[in-house]
Amino acid sequence: MNLLISNNQKIAVPLLLQPILLNKIKLEMKFLKIAMMTLALGAMSLATTACGGHSHADDTEQQGKEYTSAYICPMHCEGSGSEEPGKCPVCGMDYVANEDMKTDDHDHSGHSHDGHDHDGHSHEGHNH
Repeated sequence: MNLLISNNQKIAVPLLLQPILLNKIKLEMKFLKIAMMTLALGAMSLATTACGGHSHADDTEQQGKEYTSAYICPMHCEGSGSEEPGKCPVCGMDYVANEDMKTDDHDHSGHSHDGHDHDGHSHEGHNH
């Protein structure tokens, strides 16, 4: 058996050392396989827990006027949001219409709307 060394040099391996050398090569290959599998599993677990182990799509509804107003900042700056179009006082970006704002099937019971318009929708059929 010949052993290949760098620069295409070969050396002869004595017969007595061949089984030892083959076992050593097999052990190194086994270690390499285990190391690669461990690395792959580690990378997969890191990828699944990078966001705290949950998907942002599963988040519960956000609170605060930066999420609940009719017009919101695309960056959701703290304290931003308005019932009228305008600019964010924090970052200066134009407000966008809040597509997630719930306007139907909302409950008006327990508070009065006397003296103000509620975003242009009717209060007919609601108990005030």
